[in-house]
Amino acid sequence: MLTSYIYLKDKKLESQIFELINNTSSIEVLRVLNNNMELLERLHRFPIDILFISTSNRGILSLVNHPPFVILVDEPGIKKEVVDSQKYFDRLTSPINEEKLCNVLGKVFHITNRYNVLEETNSLASEKEANYHTQDIDYNDEFMFIKEGKNKQKIVYDEVMYVKNAGYALQIQQGNDKVNYFRSSLKRLLDILPQSKFVRISKSLIINFHKVEFFKNQEVILNDKTVLPVSRIYHKRLRELMRLKHL
Repeated sequence: MLTSYIYLKDKKLESQIFELINNTSSIEVLRVLNNNMELLERLHRFPIDILFISTSNRGILSLVNHPPFVILVDEPGIKKEVVDSQKYFDRLTSPINEEKLCNVLGKVFHITNRYNVLEETNSLASEKEANYHTQDIDYNDEFMFIKEGKNKQKIVYDEVMYVKNAGYALQIQQGNDKVNYFRSSLKRLLDILPQSKFVRISKSLIINFHKVEFFKNQEVILNDKTVLPVSRIYHKRLRELMRLKHL
């Protein structure tokens, strides 16, 4: 299931989009945000897939690593602005309706291969290899190639910040804000990634521990200021690796 935040000024429109999303079975609204500080804090601490944000609020995104799918929402009564289309994924124009929302979300699902994965992979806890239509991976000690559509994408290990199991696919987050999706399991990917760089920190996350700036309690802070939770069962292993890293 995809996760999302909603951050709009118009409360009526906010409620409308919230209700439309709730009618879908593939997206969960984790939070409706009220101000810029809350947006910055939530995006740092809890990475998500989709952000619905009013066009007039978009400037705040320059201060944070934003999600892979930023959807601008034009609020009623506000003159439509010309914006750089390279800085957001899509745009919902007024008047907002279910057809327009479904059209935008269809593009998201197409990119993430949402429809090409078995339904049972939506259960994160199962993590069984048989549940995945796994893509072939070509790899060596420094990089790997993954298949996206008809093309192969090169992933350099040193550029990877973390890998997140999104249920339908794996999300590879790189330090240059580039995001790739491909179908596999964390277990298989961890067998491929060099153990000198990567470690699992929860059921749904693998990190490049060379990108860790700070580790305290049950959280790691990466050098791009992303905050990720660490499960108790992986806590000891990560602490040992961090100690060896600083020897």
